[in-house]
Amino acid sequence: SGVLRAAATEPRAAKQLAMIYQNQYLTNFKVLKLDNPELRATLISSLMTGLAFTGEIVGLTGFANAPKSKKKKMLKAIINQILTATI
Repeated sequence: SGVLRAAATEPRAAKQLAMIYQNQYLTNFKVLKLDNPELRATLISSLMTGLAFTGEIVGLTGFANAPKSKKKKMLKAIINQILTATI
């Protein structure tokens, strides 16, 4: 969560988050030849960053405290929609 906090004001931390986006999402979506890989990667990156921010920094525990099976099922549905949506 330190990198996440710092990314708002520190260019180095923001660059670290951008590298995660590039390496973990965008590169893989391009390899998979998904259409609109930048849009899809940004949405998934935003989802994951948002969950980390609201849970770890803001302290909203609704997702963090939910049963693992429910979190997994919900994330799977959302990510699947992002990856398969016709746009």
